[in-house]
Amino acid sequence: MYKFIEYVETMNKSQNIKIPVWKNNRIYLLNPSDINYFEAVEKGSKVMASKGEFETNYCLSELEDKLRERLEI
Repeated sequence: MYKFIEYVETMNKSQNIKIPVWKNNRIYLLNPSDINYFEAVEKGSKVMASKGEFETNYCLSELEDKLRERLEI
């Protein structure tokens, strides 16, 4: 029973993580599973996703930490 509760809590936590990104002066919230890769740029990162190319103010280390939260059990 305990493992099931732990699994549900993990799933709920991972579903809530979105990466805020910009494109054409609009903000979008991407699921981590939709992201192909990140690229460092002068003021943040470029995000290459299945839905296109976006920008974010997060640096690569911040994105790594945010995505690591999603994978923690």
